[in-house]
Amino acid sequence: CQVLALRGVLGQDAVKVALARDALSAAMAQVTSGDGIHPDGSFIQHERLPYAGAYGVDYLTGLGLLFALLAGSTWQITHPDREVVLGSVRRTWAPLIFDGLVFDAVSGRAISRGLRAGAGPGAIQEDDHARGHALIAGIALLAKGAPPTERDHWHGLVKGWVQRDTRWPVLTDRSVDFAGLTRLAAIAADPAVTALPEPAGHRLFPWTDRAV
Repeated sequence: CQVLALRGVLGQDAVKVALARDALSAAMAQVTSGDGIHPDGSFIQHERLPYAGAYGVDYLTGLGLLFALLAGSTWQITHPDREVVLGSVRRTWAPLIFDGLVFDAVSGRAISRGLRAGAGPGAIQEDDHARGHALIAGIALLAKGAPPTERDHWHGLVKGWVQRDTRWPVLTDRSVDFAGLTRLAAIAADPAVTALPEPAGHRLFPWTDRAV
């Protein structure tokens, strides 16, 4: 969908942009079995595995790109299932981030990765903070295509995570692309954004046997 939408934009082809937007409906729909976002907020891949901290990062970032790209245009995403995606930040991802990291319990085989392949001196360690930073950047990207209420709340969450991650400061993470770091830095520096604390309470994900 991303490639087709960008082809449509660059080639000024409205049909391609509309086709890319409409194809998102399957990815946004809530599911009750198999891959996707479940009613309890669990994000599952490979039919039964909790993967919000790995594949879920790619999922949220990919949708974020298209939400942001199409926001305010003729092709803005208006499908009812967009609410599943927007609601998932609060119900699925925010509870799984703590001071900048995302929990290993929802990251599958990604927890086995060490230094990035082919990296030399100063290699980037693939760990819970690296995955968490990518997820935070994805939330900041999705916020560009979200309604003001959600956007403002997410910005507060993002600013709080950025401020509290002192083990590996988010804004120094070279694994986050330049555009992502720019968005995060702007949110962190915005005096109109109040940093929010970690949510209080517990969160259950029965579909994946996880609790936070």
